[in-house]
Amino acid sequence: MKNKVRVLGYMMFLDFLLTYFGVVDLNVIEEANPLMVWLFELPLLKAAILRVLMILGVMFLIRRTKKYKDPIAKFGLVVYAMVLFLHMAWLWHYNVGV
Repeated sequence: MKNKVRVLGYMMFLDFLLTYFGVVDLNVIEEANPLMVWLFELPLLKAAILRVLMILGVMFLIRRTKKYKDPIAKFGLVVYAMVLFLHMAWLWHYNVGV
């Protein structure tokens, strides 16, 4: 179980980095989440620190749930896998020029 939550945290941070570069540096992704839009207005280091704190908060909440810990972690892994695939596809399309 701990590995699922840890991998989910890594996926969340990777999604943050890909989205940050897609929104801020490349201007090829548009963020719809108002909290993340605000986060992307900050310098990368400050935004990354705040995102890590958010991720740690989510991981803490998942680990504290008793009954639904495993299904929540599995659901998060599936959702973030789809989101990461989408962001990587956008960035690949931008860089390759397909």
